Amino acid sequence: FRRDQVWFTEKDQYEATDLYSLLEFKEDGKTVRNDRSFEADYIKGRYGAIPYLSNFQEI
Repeated sequence: FRRDQVWFTEKDQYEATDLYSLLEFKEDGKTVRNDRSFEADYIKGRYGAIPYLSNFQEI
């Protein structure tokens, strides 16, 4: 994927959702490099929008 094809959503304290692309994300004032492992960095919480997986058997 290109950086402009990766989008994140994150809810704030008021349950409003913020939508932003990886292209907009800046780290130390610089854009994310193309050779970064976007998936691994996302799971680590680097881009915000931290994944929350609940117990799906309860649903």
